[in-house]
Amino acid sequence: MDHEIHPGKSSGHILLVGPRGSGKTTIGHSLARVRDLAFYDTDRMVEEVIREPISTFWAREGEPSFRNLESGVLQKLPGVKAGVVSTGGGIVLSPANRELISKMGLVLYLSVSVDVLEGRLSHWGNSRPRLNPQIPLSEEIALTVRERDPLYREIADYVVETGGMSVPQVVFQISRLLGEDWASKVGGV
Repeated sequence: MDHEIHPGKSSGHILLVGPRGSGKTTIGHSLARVRDLAFYDTDRMVEEVIREPISTFWAREGEPSFRNLESGVLQKLPGVKAGVVSTGGGIVLSPANRELISKMGLVLYLSVSVDVLEGRLSHWGNSRPRLNPQIPLSEEIALTVRERDPLYREIADYVVETGGMSVPQVVFQISRLLGEDWASKVGGV
């Protein structure tokens, strides 16, 4: 099977970008399974390097140290087998990361409303570092989305609105965007 799905892209990856809580990891796993591709999660890859949860590292070392590790992990992905890549929500803050992501394959921005994100993230507890714990979670999410939405859109080949849809529905929608006949493998939504 030819995994080069977008002309001019170097490695044929399908890259998922979007805010934390947008479903990148869950949808990425499902999409990789349907397409019979490898799955890569940049957050998990960072945790393999640091050998501890991101929240612990972030609290001790700070955001700049985390972002450097995240960029290093991203730089390794063009050399691996084509797959679905779930990126960290803030990976787009670096212009160099945005440039690399846009060259690595097809970029899908999983967009979701602030209300849905707040509902999802409020259930996560302390498993992910807060970017600004001095303000309410809803305000933090709104500020983060407002800052990063233009960056996600800048590199996205497609914007996929995920709010209110099940994982199979999102995967089916992505399959339709790709125009491939594997949509039937999702289970007909």
